[in-house]
Amino acid sequence: MKMKESATSGEMLDMIKSKIAKMAGEEAAQMMNATVTFEIIELRPLVDMGQGWEKSI
Repeated sequence: MKMKESATSGEMLDMIKSKIAKMAGEEAAQMMNATVTFEIIELRPLVDMGQGWEKSI
């Protein structure tokens, strides 16, 4: 993963807090202090059991 952006205030954090408040309550929403967006740059299996995934790269 590669971090694309982070924020401790602003529109994205407010939107996420609003959605959390609707689903889990205002107290849960207030626990959110930041947002972080990541980009997936490599996908691998969680457990390598000889699937041979590395041959597809």
